[in-house]
Order: sequence, then structure tokens, then C-alpha cells
Amino acid sequence: MTPNAAKLGRVLVLGGALGLAACGGGSTGSGAASALPKCANRSFLATRVNLLPQSSRLYTHRKELGADVFGAMAPGSIDSVRREYKRHLEEQGYTITGGEAEEHDAEAEFEGNGRSGRLKLRELPGCGGAVQVQISLRRH
Repeated sequence: MTPNAAKLGRVLVLGGALGLAACGGGSTGSGAASALPKCANRSFLATRVNLLPQSSRLYTHRKELGADVFGAMAPGSIDSVRREYKRHLEEQGYTITGGEAEEHDAEAEFEGNGRSGRLKLRELPGCGGAVQVQISLRRH
């Protein structure tokens, strides 16, 4: 992990790799599914980034054009994941400054904590109940 990624906030390293023991799409009180379906299986990283809600699982982190770019999977529908990320980003001190939503994808711009970012959500093709998440974040 790069020093910049560590500066994103509290990054907690979990003991052991994150696995997908659960299958199916139960739901939580928020309407989001509680576990990723088996078809969303990835090789997940054993790190937690506080930009991601607890239900999301990080599978990639890279630097691109001066930004930290995170890839994750989240259980649920586009609408439930969008609501969860909006709430979570606001709890982390970010303000949603724009965006759009369509049937199978959604995007949002946000800023706060001396950073600006972009959130992209897309249904995982052929895998109902899983949403691909991409967050890019850069310092102002």
C-alpha cells in the first residue's frame, strides 16, 4: 500500500485474507444484501479502507494520474448500494457534489477532507445481487 493510501484515513489491516464464506443475498435493515453471491467471487485484499462500507470488499488498489483508485464489490442492487455509499461517504465527512443514476449503473462526485473523488457503480453482468464499485480519490 502506498503512503498516500494510508493517508486516506484509518486503514485497518484484518488478520488473514477476506473470504467469501457466505452465499446468496440475504438483506440487512438498510435494504442492502448482506453477502456477495458466489458469482462475485474475487481475490480480495486483506485491508479495510474507511471509504468503503463494511459490506464492500476491496479487490484492487492502484495509482492512476495522481489519484488512488480502489476497486471493490458490494452486495445489493444499484439503488441500495448507491444509498449505502451516499450515507457512508457523508458519515466520513464527504459531500456529494453531483452525479447521475441509470438502470444498471450510477456515478457520483464528492469532496471533503481536502480531497475530491468520483464513485462509479455498475451491476456485475450475469451476477444479480453484486455491484462493482470504483472510487478514485485525489488531494486538492
